Amino acid sequence: MKRSDLRRHAGILLGPILGLFYGLVFRVVIDRESPWFQAITLGYVFGVPLVMGYLSVVGLARPRWWQTTFLPWVAWLLLIAFGFSAGYEGSICIIIATPVALPLASIGGWFAILVRRFSRRAGAMVLALPLVLMPLESTFPPAPELRTVSTTLEVAAPRAVVWEQIREVRPIRPEEHGTSWVNRIGFPRPIEARLYGEGVGAVRHATFEGGVLFVETITAWDEGSRLAFIIKADTASIPPTTLDEHVTIGGRYFDVLDGEYRLEELPSGGTRIHLTSHHRLSTSIDFYAALWSDGIMRGIQERILEVIRHRCES
Repeated sequence: MKRSDLRRHAGILLGPILGLFYGLVFRVVIDRESPWFQAITLGYVFGVPLVMGYLSVVGLARPRWWQTTFLPWVAWLLLIAFGFSAGYEGSICIIIATPVALPLASIGGWFAILVRRFSRRAGAMVLALPLVLMPLESTFPPAPELRTVSTTLEVAAPRAVVWEQIREVRPIRPEEHGTSWVNRIGFPRPIEARLYGEGVGAVRHATFEGGVLFVETITAWDEGSRLAFIIKADTASIPPTTLDEHVTIGGRYFDVLDGEYRLEELPSGGTRIHLTSHHRLSTSIDFYAALWSDGIMRGIQERILEVIRHRCES
């Protein structure tokens, strides 16, 4: 094998390793809970993959288009494989971050080609991007954003029957769960909602798989038509193996606040169920995180309504 070929193959191997090392340094710093370097930030979620892609390609003399585009992916995939095996990242975080990280890593790879042709200083600026962005974001913490998710479903059953199913949800059997993308990405399935007392002030314990518990205090009880409640996640009962710290309900970045069922009687004798919930996002990337939080909440609500419809119509 020619020396030039050896050099080229070494560059192909070394680039993703450099990118991986860069990502690992930031991941270790974040794990130490530094106030200047946080995970759910523009600098980490968007900046670090970009630089990892840049480092994966910048050392190659004449990379082909597919190397420039896809070699940066190797560094990112190695990083998430390490994070998952070491327990740093859960499946939900990986799935949320990867769709934006892979294109950004490719952009970083192509930027490495442009930098080499036009400006060396731009390369230093790329490397410093997360180091500048992340402390800057910590200086200006994001204001909490209130998100609303509403779902509607029609049931071929009278309101009185539907009311009995929503006021308290009996244990959901495995065959009732069905298949949902929300559960496929790692979010636990609902198990039951047990009611203690009746009327305003009563309490429901809504449990999910993996030890996730929500304590729901009833704030509105209109027999047969409306049930509203505030939600408090029992964070002490949620094992770290169920939801990692970045997506923990009631944590720094995300919380579910309240829910409401409204039953509308239809001329056909059936019932239209309106289920509305509010949740909080507190990140500097709410424009992206909201796509996932809204989708996950909508998926959970649709799954619960499907169980209620099946039980009412049976």
